[in-house]
Amino acid sequence: MARRLEIELTSNRADGKWTWRAAGAKQPKGTLDGGLIPEGVGVGDVLRVEADATLDGLEITTVLPTRAPRNEVETLPLLGSGREQPLVTSQLAPKGRSRARGAAGGRRDSDSAPRGKKRADRKDKRRGDTKRPERAGADRRRGDRDAQSAEKKRADSRRGDRPGKARDGQRDGTTGAGSPRDQRSRKRNVRARQDRPKPPSTPRAPRLRPGNANRRAALADMPEIQHGLAEEVLKGGVPGVRKAIERMNKMAEADGIPKVRSEPLVALAEKMTPVLKAAEWRDRAEAAISGIETVDLRDIRSVVVAADSGARDEQSRELAEKLREGLSTRVESEHRSWLNEIAQHLADGRIVRALRLSSRPPKAGSPLPIDMAERLTEAASESLSSDVAQQRWATVLDAVAFSPVRSQVKPHGLPENPNDQLLATVRKLAAKVPEIAALFGVTTSAPKKRGANRRIAPPPPPEIPAAKPSAEEEPVVDEEPVADEKPDADEKPDADESPAEPAAEEPAADGVEEDAPPPPLSASTPQSGAVGND
Repeated sequence: MARRLEIELTSNRADGKWTWRAAGAKQPKGTLDGGLIPEGVGVGDVLRVEADATLDGLEITTVLPTRAPRNEVETLPLLGSGREQPLVTSQLAPKGRSRARGAAGGRRDSDSAPRGKKRADRKDKRRGDTKRPERAGADRRRGDRDAQSAEKKRADSRRGDRPGKARDGQRDGTTGAGSPRDQRSRKRNVRARQDRPKPPSTPRAPRLRPGNANRRAALADMPEIQHGLAEEVLKGGVPGVRKAIERMNKMAEADGIPKVRSEPLVALAEKMTPVLKAAEWRDRAEAAISGIETVDLRDIRSVVVAADSGARDEQSRELAEKLREGLSTRVESEHRSWLNEIAQHLADGRIVRALRLSSRPPKAGSPLPIDMAERLTEAASESLSSDVAQQRWATVLDAVAFSPVRSQVKPHGLPENPNDQLLATVRKLAAKVPEIAALFGVTTSAPKKRGANRRIAPPPPPEIPAAKPSAEEEPVVDEEPVADEKPDADEKPDADESPAEPAAEEPAADGVEEDAPPPPLSASTPQSGAVGND
């Protein structure tokens, strides 16, 4: 299929052919028969041609004529309708129209009034103002409505102060959100919170952003053919290499090509893992050292923990020691700022914020100072009183449940009729504050013992009883009778002893006599035994 393009002639060869390339580009390029070139064309000229695409490239078949440049300016003619019309048209309203409308409809009171006065009257009417007597009447009606509204509010407030049925049909202190007690408490709390100074916003610590200089150096020391495997090790370790090999083998199986052997690749990945992980740790450690004052403590702690496996040379160990010292200094500084911030919140009356902040110490396991814990406990106990709105009560209780002083907080009072939302919060937090939950009648179940959910080991298999002796072993018992087991013929049992007691006290004989029936209770029993022994 022929295509059109613009080419630039680059040279004229001795064999009569010209070389060309695409105008303004290096490719495509080729040769052109000199017979197609028009006269007056030289090297560097641009021609429009048609070319056919072949296996060897583009073959020029036709050279299109060159368009001559146009000297005149191209314009668009305006045809129009052919009629002459003025460029600006105007239309004036006929005279006497307003006078006629005023006479017919009575829209204006007087046509002889000045124009400015008419416009002012029209503006007053648009605003809704009327004549002076009517405006005075409206003011009197508005004053009457205001007086009635004020009287109604005073009556409602007197009704709300009395014990009895409130305006919305609920008793005072009930679960309704519109009860007078809850409304007064909510307004008082909102007013108190609005009067407090707004705390300064604490910026979030930036996360660690390590570089990759050490990892690039480690990759440069390896052969280039191993770079792909090393990148997989850096991404997911040896397990990531195994997953990548499995993925490649699945694709190979789908394409019908041989699979890749995983053993050599996994062995090579295990060999290069220590070097790459050490380089990765060093990148993280250098970034943590540079941002030791601002980087999030969680990231710095993770780098310090990984130093045992990442710091393999002396220089890395010195870097790890420097990082530990910087972390210790940073934690001490954060701990002092944490205590100062709690004290500031307590001074400003922000009890919930102070309680929530006390549950997140920067130094793990560090207790609050005694004086700080006492102040926090006292402030939390005062915030849990009977005159506090129930929603505020639930918020303070939630903050107390996760604070380190939850066992010392004693509420100064309880809501008279707690609503469902407050009771649900108490049930949810009963395990953390059991003493406060008991004041609401909520009991907590005993905590499960550790290992209670473990599977019980099956009982051991029963012991297999000893096999009975065969018939060939029975004569052994007859050949060696035991004198203690059978009484002689001359012996008789005493009258005081029951014949069953000796049978219970005497040890049973071997397997033959265990299955034998008990002897009859008669005087001839010993004789029968003697006869059997003969």
